[in-house]
Amino acid sequence: MSRDARALLNDLDAATDAGFRSRLLARGQAQSMIRREGVLPHGSPEFSPFLDADLLNYGYALLADGLDLLEQLEVDGNDETTSQIEVARLAFIQGSYALEAATRNAADAPDKMFHRLIAGAASHLGGYAARAFSLMEGSRESSQMTPMELTLADLILRNLDAIEERTRLLRSSVEVSDGSLLTSLSDDDPHEDDALGPIALLLSENYLSSVSSGLFAIEVGDRELLASAMENVALGERASMDVSAPGPWWVYRLTRRMLGDLFDTSINSNVPVDPPIGGEGEVTRWRYLRRTFIENLLARGRSEIDLWPSQIHVVGRVFADARDLVVALPTSAGKTRIAELAILACLAQGRRTVYVTPLRALSAQTEQVLTKTFSPLGVRVSSLYGSAGISDVDDDALRSSEIVVATPEKLDFALRSDPSVLDDVGLVVLDEGHMIGASEREVRYEAQIQRLLRRPDASTRRIVCLSAVFPSGTDLEDFVAWITDDDPQGLHQETWRPTLQRFGLVEWIGDHARLAITLGSDQPFIPRYLEAIRPAGRRRRQFPADQRELVIATAWRLVEEGQTVLVFCPQRNSVEPYAREIIGLHRQGLIATVLPDLVDLSGALVVGAEWFGADHPILKCLELGVAIHHGALPGPFRREVEKLLHDGKLKVTIASPTLAQGLNLSASAVLFHGLKRGRELLKGSDFSNVIGRAGRAFVDTEGLVLYPIFEPRPYQREQLRRDWLQLTQGDGGKALDSGLIQVGLSLLARMHTSRGSGPIEPFLNYLTGGPDWNLPVLQQESAADHATAAARWKSDLSLLDIGILSIIGDGAYDADPDAATQVLSDALVDSLWERQLNRRASDIATAVRQLVTGRVRHLWRTSTPSQRRGWYLAGLGAAAGTSLSAISGHVIDLMNQVELDLDNDDHVGASDRLVEIADAVFSLDIFPLKSRSTTGATCFVIGSKD
Repeated sequence: MSRDARALLNDLDAATDAGFRSRLLARGQAQSMIRREGVLPHGSPEFSPFLDADLLNYGYALLADGLDLLEQLEVDGNDETTSQIEVARLAFIQGSYALEAATRNAADAPDKMFHRLIAGAASHLGGYAARAFSLMEGSRESSQMTPMELTLADLILRNLDAIEERTRLLRSSVEVSDGSLLTSLSDDDPHEDDALGPIALLLSENYLSSVSSGLFAIEVGDRELLASAMENVALGERASMDVSAPGPWWVYRLTRRMLGDLFDTSINSNVPVDPPIGGEGEVTRWRYLRRTFIENLLARGRSEIDLWPSQIHVVGRVFADARDLVVALPTSAGKTRIAELAILACLAQGRRTVYVTPLRALSAQTEQVLTKTFSPLGVRVSSLYGSAGISDVDDDALRSSEIVVATPEKLDFALRSDPSVLDDVGLVVLDEGHMIGASEREVRYEAQIQRLLRRPDASTRRIVCLSAVFPSGTDLEDFVAWITDDDPQGLHQETWRPTLQRFGLVEWIGDHARLAITLGSDQPFIPRYLEAIRPAGRRRRQFPADQRELVIATAWRLVEEGQTVLVFCPQRNSVEPYAREIIGLHRQGLIATVLPDLVDLSGALVVGAEWFGADHPILKCLELGVAIHHGALPGPFRREVEKLLHDGKLKVTIASPTLAQGLNLSASAVLFHGLKRGRELLKGSDFSNVIGRAGRAFVDTEGLVLYPIFEPRPYQREQLRRDWLQLTQGDGGKALDSGLIQVGLSLLARMHTSRGSGPIEPFLNYLTGGPDWNLPVLQQESAADHATAAARWKSDLSLLDIGILSIIGDGAYDADPDAATQVLSDALVDSLWERQLNRRASDIATAVRQLVTGRVRHLWRTSTPSQRRGWYLAGLGAAAGTSLSAISGHVIDLMNQVELDLDNDDHVGASDRLVEIADAVFSLDIFPLKSRSTTGATCFVIGSKD
């Protein structure tokens, strides 16, 4: 008896509850994780012999009810169905889990691949196309699939060429001619062993033709053609039911729903045919850009037809107007595609894009991605990252390339030197836009954004700000309002990611480790995930014997299961000891090599030998298939290792935060060596960045995030559990506190403490009158504490100066102190600084404001216009500028001599003078030798000369 939508909703709510049938799904997933080829290891928990059958029944029931619900909602014509549709999608993904659990690591059976195919289709309908792809990738080559099933698998894999070729071969086959089919149908003695009987041939021919037509309709955006194709699919569905063919019936039914979803989410359907705002006069150019962009995505090895759920809700906003936008999505959830669509809209206006990323490595990756997408459109993508400063080549790239990928520092130097380079830029993308805080880099970044927002032409330029670790609450509200000028629709935020994640603890208990999933509605556990290995040879301890060995044992177990592993060490000094430990364990026969066959390590080994020597533990570890990576490794060797990682050649990586947070590297599983950096628990944003690497889209069906715990003492073990739960259940966002406020509060705290506690009014009067900017003295402060405070005071004053000069910009060097404070006040209107101060207590906000204006007056009273201009161009504060002033005359004389030497072709003399300049500059502590850059000094000298 058919059920109405309400009854279906009730049934699905009950069936998808975590406690359904005594946690059927959790038990099934636990069984699937530990068995091999259908066999459970000795000592495993007892599972019902009917568990797989129960999982299959459960999965298909959820799938059928979910499809029935969607169809009933369409019949009812109820527009208020968003929440009901989400119930159906939950049923699809839960059903996919059940079917996958029933077939994962199971013994071979004739219908195993069919169940995995349906699991993949169910994931696809649940909105997880990348997960569906991962389920199918290893199954497609099975000889157990029929042409219909292979075609559905190819649809999931976006292998459109294979579908087209299979359709062509089948339709041109003599077996599907009218005469052959009539003969087969009238044959009184059909061959039972025929791979395809006449009915199956008819169903297959109709199916392949319908799918091909549907894909063509999606490619060209023709809804009427799609409706015709889906009518033929529905015809095949009814025919399959009439001839009692459940396999084809499921394939037809799922495909009908999938084609409709693909049309609605296709890039072709969601990128407008008419030019976006600002490009109305360039219809021909827009249609070329749009068509080539879509065709380029379709022509990739894995055709990219559709937008993900995280992207579909914002694509209309991207093309509807050119308003600023903040995008908050998890790692790997498709932020780059949203940026690409914004770039496409900008190109339609005939304007250029600057794409800002915080790290050189990320800039290089981004440049490659954007080149792959836009070079087929005839669009030039250039880079602006690397050494500090701006060369003629950099300036040419920034002025002429349609897309420029830059680091904040390089863009900042360019804009300080010549703000006009941004005049014809229509889009600025701020990737990893959460870089707000009290470090020097963060203060500069905040000031840079404020300058962009206060430019006279700011309204003609869109800013798209992307991040995976934005916080929630007022911090994010203020940040979005700042970037988007209080646009109530300025934020696009979703929690969806293409690969679901599981979090768990691997706890050592005497002679074995227990794996327990700790987050999510289903929490399966494996009592004996790892077993102790008794010592052999000279070793006296069982393996594993400590925390590092447990992490290694867990990593090797995951590799045995077909996973790739990233081991995260919160501190860099914990990374290299893994190399020595792994080599030792391998020599003892406790772990095997994990280097795949035919992997060429020669490049990395040759470069590494030049830096370390051929016998270095890092290289010996690499020969076992394990990458050791941290920021202090020599650049040439690090790049060789990164190439191996990006090519998927290595199974295990031991990394510090440099790799885990910086590069776009993912793994099936992330293991934590520890949860603290020093004595402090990892920040939620750092943890979120690291765990985002677990689960590779289009490779893994899920990502594992595990924390192995070896600690034998009960109290300490319980504390580690609490730390883990705090991180996994926390917000995961980075604080977005204005760096200028934090620096100001640090300075004020020292001032206020030195003057003694008491009413705030006298202290405010002190600030208004102009404070003494020397380090305030504290009574009975130790020499060590005083030295630390002095360094902090100097750093804070430098950051305050840099922020002030950066925000005032290029327009108030000749102003008097009062006029300069007014320029700063105007420049800070609607800034993040002002918005967050307005949330503070009035006396604190007043103190911060008076501190800043007091510092402006001090700077303008104690320096000349040319000095201030030099400080601004170099990005320096007053103390650093004063230090440079002492050597500026000498440096200017040397630079003039260099020019004379070059005019006289005296290259040796010019080289000697340049060395003298470097010696003079690097003698100052503001230019540490490791930076190898004279850019700041050069800008300062230019400002002083002019």
